[in-house]
Amino acid sequence: MSNDPVVINKSGRHLNGGANLAQKTKNGTALTYPQFPPDEPVTLPAQYLGWSLNLDVPGFVIQPEGAQSAVLKPGQTYTIELDTKAPPLSDEAFLRAYALVASAFEFGGRVPPGEGEHDSLWSWVCVRLGRPAQQAQAVYQMLKYELSRFERPVGWLDLYATFEDRQRPASMPAAAVAERVRTHQADVVLYLRSLDTFPGGNADMSVIKVTFLAGGGITAMVHTNWDGSHHHTDSAFALEPEAVDENLREDLLQGLLEVIETHGAQNNLVSVRYDANENDYQTHIWSSIEVLVYADEGALVYRIHERHPITQKELKVPIEKDPLGLEWEDTGDFDPPLIRSNTSPAVRAFLAQLIHNLRVSKPGYQAPEEILDVRVDLDDEPARYLGDFSDVYAMPVYLTPWR
Repeated sequence: MSNDPVVINKSGRHLNGGANLAQKTKNGTALTYPQFPPDEPVTLPAQYLGWSLNLDVPGFVIQPEGAQSAVLKPGQTYTIELDTKAPPLSDEAFLRAYALVASAFEFGGRVPPGEGEHDSLWSWVCVRLGRPAQQAQAVYQMLKYELSRFERPVGWLDLYATFEDRQRPASMPAAAVAERVRTHQADVVLYLRSLDTFPGGNADMSVIKVTFLAGGGITAMVHTNWDGSHHHTDSAFALEPEAVDENLREDLLQGLLEVIETHGAQNNLVSVRYDANENDYQTHIWSSIEVLVYADEGALVYRIHERHPITQKELKVPIEKDPLGLEWEDTGDFDPPLIRSNTSPAVRAFLAQLIHNLRVSKPGYQAPEEILDVRVDLDDEPARYLGDFSDVYAMPVYLTPWR
C-alpha cells in the first residue's frame, strides 16, 4: 500500500493556482503550486509528507479537516470541496457584489443612505446578497480574490449601464438649455474616468469630477485606486481661481453652447474612442469623458458622453489625434485626447478644448489632490484612505453629490 498522499478536487471548479504546498525551512518557506483538475485524483510524491496543503481560494475547504489547510500524512486521501457554510459566489452574486461595492465607493466607502444600520460595509453586502452578516469577511476575501486574479473580470460599461436613470436627461427644449448655460443658471459637471486600467499589471484607476457651479466657482472630487489602495475626497473642494486657466469657464460654456445649438436637444449625444483592450494598458486614453448639465433644482437636462471600448464595426473609423491642432506641453503628465473623426466637429472641438484647458493628469503615483494640474489646498478636506477595501479592484462610476 502506497504511503503517498492523494488529493481529489471534488469542488467542480478549476482552482487556477489557488492551492499550494508549503513547508517551513530555515531559509523561509518553500512553495509549490500543483494543479488539481476537477474529479481527478492527484498523487503527491512522498517527499511532500509533512508539508501543508493550503487553499488560497475562499469558499472551499479541505476534508477531512474541514479547513483551508491540512498537513499531509502517509496514505491519507484529501478532498477539496465547496464550503457549505460560506460557498463561493455564483457569477450572478459576484456581479451584484461588485456593483454594491462600486455604489458604496460613491459615498466614500460607506453604506449608501437609506440602507439601514449594519455592522460594516461588508455585512451590508452580505445582507444584500442574502447571506448571513457573519460571512462579511469571507465575502470580502472572495471578491478580493476574484478581482485581483481577474478570475471573473467585470467591464466598466456593464456597471455604467446600470445607472440608466442618471443618464436620461429631462425633456427640455435646446433653446431653454442653452439659455440656462449662457446665463449661468446651470451646473456643468465634467467626469473624467480611468477605469479597468492595469498598465504594467498594476491597477491605475481614477474618477475625477469637476463641477462648474452656476453661481461661479469650480469644485472637484477625486477617487483613485492604485493597485488596490483606494483614496477618496469626501467632499467637493474648491479650485483656487488663480490655479485654473482664466478663460476656462468661458471656453467651456462657449463650446457647450455650440454643441447644444448644433445638435439641439439631442439627449444621448455619444462619441466613442478606441482601445484594443477592455483592460486599458494605454494610460493616456480615458475610459470615459462625460459632461452633464443640471438646471431647475437639479434636473439633468443635457449630456455628452465619450467612452471606450467600442464594437468591432466601429474599429474601421479612423481616430484623429489632437483635432484642433492645439499646442501641448511635453511634460508626460497628460496627452492630447484621442477623438474619433466621425464625431461631430462641434463635439470634437469642445472635448479637445476642454481637456486642453483643464490640463488633467492621469492617476498613478500622484496623490489624489495632485491629479488636477492646479494648486489645491486640501488641509481641511484631505483625501481619505479606504482601508476596508484593500486589494479590491473596483471603482465608482459617479461621486456624490452628483451635481
